[in-house]
Amino acid sequence: MDRKSAADYTSLCYSVSNLAITWQHCSQELVLLTEEGELIRGDESGDAYSSLGQSLLKVIGQEYPGLHTQQIDISYSGVSAEWLEECVCRELSAVRRGSVIGLRRGQRWQQHYDALRLDREGSVFRDGGVYLITGGLGQLGYTLSKYLLSRYQAKLILVGRNNLLEGDKQVRYEELRHLGVVRYVACDISDAGQLKAALVLSEEQLGTINGVIHAAGVVDGRSIGLLPELSTDDYMHQFHPKIGGVDALWQVLADRALDFCVLTSSISTVLGGLGFGAYATANRYMDQFVQRETGSGRLQRWLSVSLDGLDFNIKTSNQDIVAEELCEVLEVVLQHKHLSHVLISKAPLEGRLERWVTGIIDTSEQKAVIDNHPVFEQTESGVSAQLQAMWKDFFGQADLSDTSDFFEIGGDSLKALTMLSRIHKTFGVDMSIRDFYDHPVLSTQGLFIHNRLGDAGIDQITGRSAAIPSAGGSGLYALSAAQRRMYFLHEFDKAALTYNMPHVIRLEGTLDAEKLLTCFEKLITRHEVLRTTFEVREGEVKQRVHETIAGFEWTIYESDAAGVSSLVDQFIRPFDLGRAPLLRAGLIRTENDAHILLVDMHHVVTDGVSTDILVNDLTHLYKGATLPALHLQYKDYAQWQQGVEEQQRIKGQRDFWMQQYQELPESLELPLDFSRPLIKSDRGAKWMDELSEEQTSQLKDVAEKENVSMFMLLLSIYHVLLSKLSNQEDIVIGTPTAGRLHADLEGVMGMFVNTLPLRNQSSKTNTFHTFLQQVKQNALACFDNQEYQYEDIVESLGVARDLSRNPLFDVMFSYENFDDVALELEGLKLLPFNREHEIAKFELTLVAGERDGRFINFEYSTLFCPEHRAPGYLFQT
Repeated sequence: MDRKSAADYTSLCYSVSNLAITWQHCSQELVLLTEEGELIRGDESGDAYSSLGQSLLKVIGQEYPGLHTQQIDISYSGVSAEWLEECVCRELSAVRRGSVIGLRRGQRWQQHYDALRLDREGSVFRDGGVYLITGGLGQLGYTLSKYLLSRYQAKLILVGRNNLLEGDKQVRYEELRHLGVVRYVACDISDAGQLKAALVLSEEQLGTINGVIHAAGVVDGRSIGLLPELSTDDYMHQFHPKIGGVDALWQVLADRALDFCVLTSSISTVLGGLGFGAYATANRYMDQFVQRETGSGRLQRWLSVSLDGLDFNIKTSNQDIVAEELCEVLEVVLQHKHLSHVLISKAPLEGRLERWVTGIIDTSEQKAVIDNHPVFEQTESGVSAQLQAMWKDFFGQADLSDTSDFFEIGGDSLKALTMLSRIHKTFGVDMSIRDFYDHPVLSTQGLFIHNRLGDAGIDQITGRSAAIPSAGGSGLYALSAAQRRMYFLHEFDKAALTYNMPHVIRLEGTLDAEKLLTCFEKLITRHEVLRTTFEVREGEVKQRVHETIAGFEWTIYESDAAGVSSLVDQFIRPFDLGRAPLLRAGLIRTENDAHILLVDMHHVVTDGVSTDILVNDLTHLYKGATLPALHLQYKDYAQWQQGVEEQQRIKGQRDFWMQQYQELPESLELPLDFSRPLIKSDRGAKWMDELSEEQTSQLKDVAEKENVSMFMLLLSIYHVLLSKLSNQEDIVIGTPTAGRLHADLEGVMGMFVNTLPLRNQSSKTNTFHTFLQQVKQNALACFDNQEYQYEDIVESLGVARDLSRNPLFDVMFSYENFDDVALELEGLKLLPFNREHEIAKFELTLVAGERDGRFINFEYSTLFCPEHRAPGYLFQT
């Protein structure tokens, strides 16, 4: 399907969706009337494209439960127009939800499915056979590849759309090569010319292919979304490998005498599924194409297999097809040469059709979300009282009133995100960061929530307000998006210290070292993420939580003041992500009552907020206090975040970022003192300073006058500085977000941070006031869409990788609003230890925050600016 056809089809979907939205709360019927779109007698003139509406209709009926959907497929052949009209009117008078009716030559047909009993007798796979697998490094293709290599010593030609890169696919490819003969070819599967060239080249090396498995497809969620959210690009994202891929395979292989050509389709073509409008349609095309082409005799030994849900992480399942069953399914169905389409369902299909297609979907699970919210009086005064209690707990202040302003009593745009998660949890209403900023006063915020409660239906209860469920006890779990980012950065250079998070603190006073060791051991027991390791299983990186560990590295050194720096450098060294815990600690005793506490963790298990949690827990444990039980661990969050429902919700934010980067910006060209290396260097330094009380007061006055947060003001000033340094106006600045938008995550240690690429455009013709307001509005919009991960933005945009730069931006701004860790504990005083900073993840990073005033730090690459020139270079521009 070309782009124009996809656009036409998308237009039809939009029209139907608009009708569905209008009628969704009414009891209405939506009937699709098609002509020879279904293959019933075998002589229909329609092609595979004409049958796509059936799967779409099933999805519509599920996304808009108030609609009763039905398809009526007619044929004018052998009947009068009057007979057809009478039959159609009769069907319209009694619409049967989810049914597909065919009218042919005076007969009425209704779609149903027969169960087949298929026995295995031998195998169609040859020992040493040559097989082409499209999408061969995806999970499905990878599983089948392992089976063929191990069982039949096959020779495999794997076709994928991308060149091999570092990451899961590279790992899978290397594993397959250890099992046998494998050739990987990068080509556009929908381009017949490229496919043919790849095939000719591969066959010269491996021999003539005996069979084909078309496993290419997209299941990463980019085009998995509710119908109103899907664009033409989203449909094309699904159609490209499925429809385009099948058409290209047909052009290249139609005249070949293959043992088989099997297309892996999905049961969603029959059962639908929320968000599967594009996915089910693309798979439907494959099913219909094979049935029509084999029925006409133009193809032989082609088979489309509509598979039930797949789960490659477990060995047995009552619901999904596991890896061993998948291979057995193919062994069996390929022996039956008369089949052109077979549907694999683990549970009785008729019961599933009744539940999901022809029956009425029960919304009791959705209603349970509301029922599980904490009880509060849903009057205006009741909401305000509850909200005031939340504010008092958040700020630790008892003297709040209805006129208290969140931002005037110590709040900022980053703290607002934490409060928003508590509002979601407590009230179950949808409130954006922009809404929060527009209602900063306690009374007006309470009124906003009350009004939203008054209007709320089930649709306004967001996925975030529901509790994060336990992931269970399987031992192996998915990685969160942030963990996956850190893991692959580590794998790229295992010897680098870039993502170590060391903390060096002076301890003054009488220290009980044994007691401190016991506290660290309790921390490791308390936080599962500290007992987590990472490993590759069947081509995918997983995290394993260990029940216990043998111990952790705890070292005590003796040194005078002169030797401390050397010992600190010796202590901070690379981690092995396959060994737990990813935490080490130690002490340097310089005097009887003077020590240096050393703590190092890898970023894959911690972040800035987690460090505060660890320090707080350590403080209370050292005092002998009992910590409250944790009801949630990081693995629960990771499994929940990577679940289908949460991914589907988050993917709705993709369109915002695609609009932000409709045209990619030019790379920021800071004036470098040295030539840019081919591979980005992390050698850096830091310059630190504090603003005077007068400067801080002036900044606060500007922020208050302009009604912006300090984050927005400093971001704008930073942009102006960069603009002067680079002589550019369109600049992208990365900024980290805490990523803890769910109230259940407070107190949970782990890596939650996401990075937002904030793009702003200044102009010499605009005033700073105008630019500042633009930055404010853009920042609020970006924070409202912060759950779409930075890596997904880069991947969706197709940004070309450049090893000398980071994708989209090379400068960062971090506004730190964490509490200071300098505390006094039972005769111990904790003070910061100043050490040389030799790492810069970006060319220039501005870190700002408050610590007895307002501080600013510049972390910079030394190829950008030598250390001795930094202050003048930055501030005399």
